[in-house]
Amino acid sequence: PIVLFPCALFFLFSRIMWTHHHMYVYESVFETGGQFWPKIFRRFVFGLIIAQMTITGQFILKEARHEAYATIALSFLTYFFLRSTRARYDAPSSTLPLEVATVMDISVSQEEDALRRAQQANVSQQKPHESTKQ
Repeated sequence: PIVLFPCALFFLFSRIMWTHHHMYVYESVFETGGQFWPKIFRRFVFGLIIAQMTITGQFILKEARHEAYATIALSFLTYFFLRSTRARYDAPSSTLPLEVATVMDISVSQEEDALRRAQQANVSQQKPHESTKQ
């Protein structure tokens, strides 16, 4: 009981600090623009259906028929939820948001400019050497 209050304060303040750091301080190394989320969501729902089928099997073994029927119905509802969600959100999530596309376009153009300058610098350095060979 004596340790409860300091531990609660520690975890409260660390939660606030880490939330602030992850939102405003740290930058992610790469940005997918949410394109990986549909794959993750399908796998979550697949795992949920497998868990529901497992608990249905447990209910059948324990001879709890009403609960087994309910979880079978729940599995079908979960599958129809997956289908409706995919129909609604798969097409919009297959394209990048405008903000992410703009940032990617700017960074690609900056990389191309830097590469072009480096190539021009290499060409200008090689020209005096070519004239001395003649």
